[in-house]
Amino acid sequence: GRVLLLRLSAALCLALADFEAKAGPIVHQCPDWNAGEADAQALLAQQSQQLQLAIAALRQPMAWLEGEVAEQLEVLACAVAKALLGRELTADPEWLRSRLHDAVKLLPVAEGRIDLHLNPEDAALLRQVAEQDEPLDPAWTLHEDPDIQRGGSLIRNAQSQVDHRLETRLARLLASSQESADAPEHGI
Repeated sequence: GRVLLLRLSAALCLALADFEAKAGPIVHQCPDWNAGEADAQALLAQQSQQLQLAIAALRQPMAWLEGEVAEQLEVLACAVAKALLGRELTADPEWLRSRLHDAVKLLPVAEGRIDLHLNPEDAALLRQVAEQDEPLDPAWTLHEDPDIQRGGSLIRNAQSQVDHRLETRLARLLASSQESADAPEHGI
């Protein structure tokens, strides 16, 4: 806005200087010269303000669009993660047991009875693997919870709980990546 105003002002000054050089004292003898110059300045200021308002109006949809794109990317990332997780569970059921062991280690105190709340399909898969291979840890008690998505778990004992549900882990991951993106860059 200011750059354009400066360019217009400079062009007007050059045009005025050129006109004065050609017209000379005749222009200054005209009584309406000062009034015309004031009118031109007011018109220029009004048009500059309108241009600034138009630019501001264009920025608002861009900010909204950026937010929409970010939300859609989050939805897409979650869908891809869920699809990959479902495939991983089907291809390697031992992967589920490994993830549960990792999640149980997150409990501050992993003693006594540990309640594992899982998606019913995951609980059935874990029971099947336990029957065929190695039995589950005797401290573990499986609970089927249809509200938990495949690959997620809610792990509790008498002292604490670990929310290892898929949507919680994805939200933490997205928040962490957003914090990284928002952090100022150091160095260069």
